[in-house]
Amino acid sequence: MMIDVLQADGTVAPLDQGDALPLLFPPQGGFVSYVGVSATNVESCGVQITGALRDLSTQEVRVDSRTINLQPTQSGWGASGANGMASASNFSNIPACPNEWSSTNIYGTLYGLEVTLQDARGHTITSKIDVTPQCAQPDLVSQCLCWCQKGYVLGQACDNAGAP
Repeated sequence: MMIDVLQADGTVAPLDQGDALPLLFPPQGGFVSYVGVSATNVESCGVQITGALRDLSTQEVRVDSRTINLQPTQSGWGASGANGMASASNFSNIPACPNEWSSTNIYGTLYGLEVTLQDARGHTITSKIDVTPQCAQPDLVSQCLCWCQKGYVLGQACDNAGAP
């Protein structure tokens, strides 16, 4: 299994140890990271994907779990986003901000990312890497920097530079 991430431009990219993890503004508000997988040797229908972002100093965690169908790729793998079918609903939508939970700023800080995939037969695989969340949408950087900073309080006003 490889961890994939939905980018701000709608493309899907593999995510490796130490990479930047995009923080994106979803329809429901806040900032999330859309984390998916590419996998082989699993049943592709009705898989449970669970993504978790962990504050490495406090072990506080934010989690999203959902049932998805992996899409077949030309290489024979199943993927959350394959062949131009990158729907956010096919990715774990890990909520990161507003940041009322972490001991540090979410952006620019090293966090643990854990992704677990379980197929209908009960086969489970988990992958863990460290990532650095980054505000990924240029038009929303100020809002992201404000909402994702340490000590943010829901409803707090932000100035144009992202500071409260």
